[in-house]
Amino acid sequence: MIIDQLSADFAKEHVQYQAVRFGQSITIKPPSHYTLDSLYGVKYELEKKGLINRELENQIALQRQVVLQDNQEIYYREQHIFSIKDSIQTSLIFADLSVNTQNQVVTMDIHQSHELEENQKFYFACFFLRESFLYPSSYMDESEEAFYEYYGEKFQQLQGKEQTTFLSFTLQLMKKARQERNLDKVNLIKQMVREYAQGTRKNYLNERFDSIEEFFDDQDQLAYYKVIYTFSVKGEENDYHSQQCELYLDPYLQLQDILWMKH
Repeated sequence: MIIDQLSADFAKEHVQYQAVRFGQSITIKPPSHYTLDSLYGVKYELEKKGLINRELENQIALQRQVVLQDNQEIYYREQHIFSIKDSIQTSLIFADLSVNTQNQVVTMDIHQSHELEENQKFYFACFFLRESFLYPSSYMDESEEAFYEYYGEKFQQLQGKEQTTFLSFTLQLMKKARQERNLDKVNLIKQMVREYAQGTRKNYLNERFDSIEEFFDDQDQLAYYKVIYTFSVKGEENDYHSQQCELYLDPYLQLQDILWMKH
């Protein structure tokens, strides 16, 4: 019902909607319902002790009448990840939906909207719903929680295009980590160094990570990584020669600079 409604609503704007994932659902009740729930909670605690409170029973009976006469509607808040696509771009969106008891969307509160690649939607959903991306459908491990905290803090510090660019990079990093089911820092550094030095077509023949060093600022905060990397390059005559480079990565493993050594 929700998906059908949103599909129809976006179609009116000539936009293609696609549901990606629903997250946490929270029931929002009128205050009178919460008062009744509270009274039942007290009753339950007394019953565990074998006690009965007649005054409490009267309060519950009165509050039940209040609830029956309350015209305020119960609704549900649904976390929702979806994509919208027009003739030019694809946007991935994280929103809260207010849904009534007829399963109709009443309001939509968009928290995040970014122009990204469609193939990033799985990682986008994991990032904002704080779900495991190394082992989908299971609980997050400590390394994933630490990753979300570290990259999420930086994400919140940015705005506009810088924020979207950083998010895209973060999602790419998540994809690389998932390929090896490994969020180890050194492993990620090596994967990114290969990408920066060799591009998408990689040659692992005789590669060496000659050194991986961390450097800190005056406040003892991580400033950057320095990596010296050697790999084999295929020449015009199908022969191979060694190529060495010196790379500088920021604390989030984004490339700051790459220096090529003569061979």
